[in-house]
Order: sequence, then C-alpha cells, then structure tokens
Amino acid sequence: DVIFVVEGKKLHSSTQILAHASSYFLKLFYGSRVFEEKEIVLSDVSSEEFTAALEMIYDPDRAVTESTVLS
Repeated sequence: DVIFVVEGKKLHSSTQILAHASSYFLKLFYGSRVFEEKEIVLSDVSSEEFTAALEMIYDPDRAVTESTVLS
C-alpha cells in the first residue's frame, strides 16, 4: 500500500510490515499526523541498497553477509 521510488524504480511495500519492523516507519505511517502519501521518493539511497534493506525486513532470517552489509 506504499511505493518507494528509488533511482526511478518503483518498489512496492506494506506500511504494516515496515511499521512492525521499524520504529521509524511506525512513526512515519502511524504517527500523530495521518500519512496520505502513496509514493515516497528517496534520493539519498541507491535502489540496490534500499532493496536489500526491504529484503531483510521481509525475510529477517536472511543471512547477513559481507556483500549484503551496507556501508
């Protein structure tokens, strides 16, 4: 129910799953003001990095390896 636009790529996600995994997203989506955005444009992260972060949120048992650690 939310779309992140990163480097022109649209990444679909669930506000409920993100809010459950992260206090940042909990405050963003369910904080004091009503969250109405359907698309969030991110400019300070690469699509590869953000995709890796989403994959780790959606699959917390995924092994963290040197190649998946963000610098």
